[in-house]
Amino acid sequence: MNVSRQMFKKAVILNDTSFESHHGSEMVINNIKELLLINNIKTIGTNPAGIDFMQNKIFLDNMSISDIVIVNGEGTLHHNQPRALELINVVKYVREKLNIPIVLINSTYQSNSIQMAKLMKYFDLIFVRETLSQNDLKR
Repeated sequence: MNVSRQMFKKAVILNDTSFESHHGSEMVINNIKELLLINNIKTIGTNPAGIDFMQNKIFLDNMSISDIVIVNGEGTLHHNQPRALELINVVKYVREKLNIPIVLINSTYQSNSIQMAKLMKYFDLIFVRETLSQNDLKR
């Protein structure tokens, strides 16, 4: 009997806000995981919001075998926050060490430095929540 097996790509999610004990944030992460799965991408690991991914060995191990890195920009990429810069520094790591696609989703983007704007160019795709963020990125 010939049984076809569906092949899934593997993803990790950075900035998992579901650990913050907020129902809305839990729903966001669950929806991201479900939408990825619908598109044949299985989430094999996440890194909680506010935790340096470089200190999370399990996450780094999962990232090293992933096909894509998803960065949840929820609530972080505005007004040049130190947390925002820490979050998007992942693009350097992915480009230098893994060379796999990295995508920013569910983000706002407002009033950030030129340094941050330069890092944004390394994302393969960027999806922001509204047109003000889109216009700020274009500038």
